[in-house]
Amino acid sequence: MNIKRKLLLGFLSVSAIILIAGVLGIIQIRFIHTKSTNLGVINAPLGDAVMDIKLSTTKAHLRLEKVLTGAEEESAIDEVWELFEESVWYCDAMLKGGTSIWGTIHPVTDKALRNKILAIKEMLEALKSVAKLRLQKHDDAKARQALENQFDGLFDNFISEADKAEKMIRTQMEKEAQEIERTVNMAIMTLGIATLLSFLVALVLGVKISNTISIPIHIAAEIAITMAKGDFSKSIEEKY
Repeated sequence: MNIKRKLLLGFLSVSAIILIAGVLGIIQIRFIHTKSTNLGVINAPLGDAVMDIKLSTTKAHLRLEKVLTGAEEESAIDEVWELFEESVWYCDAMLKGGTSIWGTIHPVTDKALRNKILAIKEMLEALKSVAKLRLQKHDDAKARQALENQFDGLFDNFISEADKAEKMIRTQMEKEAQEIERTVNMAIMTLGIATLLSFLVALVLGVKISNTISIPIHIAAEIAITMAKGDFSKSIEEKY
């Protein structure tokens, strides 16, 4: 193999390693970007939305009890309905998408989580209906107690389902965070291996080039010296 081909092969080897490492790096960076977007832009607002649903509904429950016990005026009941509507809005935003003061809420794509949000929305509607009945039947002691028990049971079920939805979102976020960490470690390892291989190939190439070029030059120099002395008997037999 002549010098030209040796040089070409060596440089192509280094270029191939760099190209492969670059392509793998681009793929891994793209994967990290996608997972980071899912984690911070999509799933995080969904988790916040579930917490807002729980908070608004709990505030509505507490305010309703104050109105029923006379601790607050009946006009405060308007805030109860507003809080229920706020919770329902967050459910719709999680199902269809929406924008709140906290940012954009992207629609849920996971089927199991969507079904959970639909169930929570139905519970909110049921809670609101029973709350209205409690106001209407407040003077009826028998009905009042039965409706209170029904409302408390619905509220407990609502909190349980909301906690499950929040856990599903948190589990998905943890999974994506782990995938990001694995990809980052893989990218570091890939870059490290590519750097090491490039160094080794360049080192071998440098030694080969040095030997391939320096040896013929040394032989040619010796022949030139002998020819200068009038000795034309030596010649270069090997082709480089």
